[in-house]
Amino acid sequence: MPDADVPVPPDSTPTTPAKRASNRGFLPITLDEYLDLLDWTGRQVRADKRGAIPDNLLPILRRLQVNADAWIDTIEQFGRHFRRAVGRLSSLTALAHARGKCWFQGVTASKLAFG
Repeated sequence: MPDADVPVPPDSTPTTPAKRASNRGFLPITLDEYLDLLDWTGRQVRADKRGAIPDNLLPILRRLQVNADAWIDTIEQFGRHFRRAVGRLSSLTALAHARGKCWFQGVTASKLAFG
């Protein structure tokens, strides 16, 4: 489910069906922005490709309300931090309650990465 507290720009509406959240309107970014972020993130995970966050990606992370300093750790430790779902604490809590759970793993990581 999309985060209600993150604005979705009109140009991020999907034009073709897809399995990716970015193509289904779950992320308030265009497909090109998603691919740029994905490419850069993949390079950061490889030790021989590390570098600073490029200027063109900072606005994307801000729009997603993602802590840029915690982004790479969130990706590298994804399987350790999250199990059933990932997102803002409000979204994790809502989904957990909808599924009859009190919480999902990832509360602390969610607060660090997504505020």
